[in-house]
Amino acid sequence: MKKRIALLAAATLVMSSLSGCASNSTAPETTATATTQAEKETTASDTQATSTGDTGEWSKTITLADGKTYPSGTVTIIAPFSAGGGVDLGDRLFAKYAQKWTDATLIVENITGGSGLVGIQTGLGRATDGSVMWHIDPGAQYVSTTNSSCPFDVVNDMGHIGFFVADDRVWAVKPDETRFTTAEEMFAYAKDHPGEISIAASGTGTIAALATQYIANTAGVEFNIIGYNGSSEAKAAFLGGHCDVMSAGVSEARTMLDENQCKVLFTMTDERIYDDVPTVKELGYDCTSLSTYRGLAMSSKVDPAIVEYWDKIMEKVCEDPDFIAEADNMGLVIRFQNTDEALKTFSEYNPIWYDLKESLGM
Repeated sequence: MKKRIALLAAATLVMSSLSGCASNSTAPETTATATTQAEKETTASDTQATSTGDTGEWSKTITLADGKTYPSGTVTIIAPFSAGGGVDLGDRLFAKYAQKWTDATLIVENITGGSGLVGIQTGLGRATDGSVMWHIDPGAQYVSTTNSSCPFDVVNDMGHIGFFVADDRVWAVKPDETRFTTAEEMFAYAKDHPGEISIAASGTGTIAALATQYIANTAGVEFNIIGYNGSSEAKAAFLGGHCDVMSAGVSEARTMLDENQCKVLFTMTDERIYDDVPTVKELGYDCTSLSTYRGLAMSSKVDPAIVEYWDKIMEKVCEDPDFIAEADNMGLVIRFQNTDEALKTFSEYNPIWYDLKESLGM
């Protein structure tokens, strides 16, 4: 029922226009321009496509139900965040390795603003012939509440290809912290000293902040969650002694661990990712992992055979040892989820985001 409420909110509390969504953000930033494509929308076919030009186990093209060969030109991947960030780097790495499995010419276009909303809404407004896809993640910004609205339904307006990157959540302290040196001691201290433990997070409505509030609610404790403008500022505040704990992704904590600048107390994962660090569930708190998954999607109006084509390519890319190795060097953890698995993740996360945002008046 909560899922239905969240999705109904996302469908009904739609912004009057994209300009309203982007009014507090910067103008779209474009680092690559797609070749001209027909903007006329095509109707999605209910018939599965058949392969053509097959030279073995995989064909780089498919024949759609209308007889057209796909792909036949450039396919643009919209990265709705700035160039050089984790989303952008992941999308460009995917494009690099996906190229061997497709006849399409893949390019990445950065369109920033609205915490990802502007770029995605731009993609939804383009042709539905399979010539454009975009980054998507199960983030709280895509869930509408009584106080905020998203200009699209993150589930029903999209054909989800899948997820290929996962950034798990960790909570870290500085090595010289003496008040608590384990997760159990931290939660015990928090119960005895409500609001005293300050936690650095990147932003206020982000997964770093909301996941921390989620754990606080589950554990029955009160933290002083401080949202900074981005992970770099949150990290600087933590290392500078302005905050006691940092809510971070594994990729963010990796450098600090390598340089002995932090100690991870616990992870928000189902299984251990560090041999000597417990998961939140091992501590006795029944919490959904809320990892930051990053993937790709198209419009729901795109022929389902095209979405399936890219889903299979994503799986092949995620099995490529060279791709995995290069991703690891970039601090990206590869964890593939196909279309159905990605939709399941949305169904788990969205009700949690909705309840959290409603309780915080967001």
